[in-house]
Amino acid sequence: MLNSSYARSTAGSARRQSHAPVPYRQAPLAYEPAKYCLCAPRAKAPMWISWSDNNLGRRYLACPRGRSFGCGFFQWVDNETSPFLTRLLLDLRNVV
Repeated sequence: MLNSSYARSTAGSARRQSHAPVPYRQAPLAYEPAKYCLCAPRAKAPMWISWSDNNLGRRYLACPRGRSFGCGFFQWVDNETSPFLTRLLLDLRNVV
């Protein structure tokens, strides 16, 4: 029989883990050197991680105001990945 405090703690941990298991944003603004979008006033562009099939795992910078209201700033941080690494990341993403 389960201890009631153990049951409560495991139930709480299950609720806390309901967020996406793979991050889409890398510590939003914790990178250097800073890159700023072209908007006025200028803002530091957050670093995102692409999980699309074509650019899987590549990091990029984009305007924090988005495509609709921002300046459209976009810049890749990483080079393209090899076909082997792309396939591996696709398989891992699909399992998660």
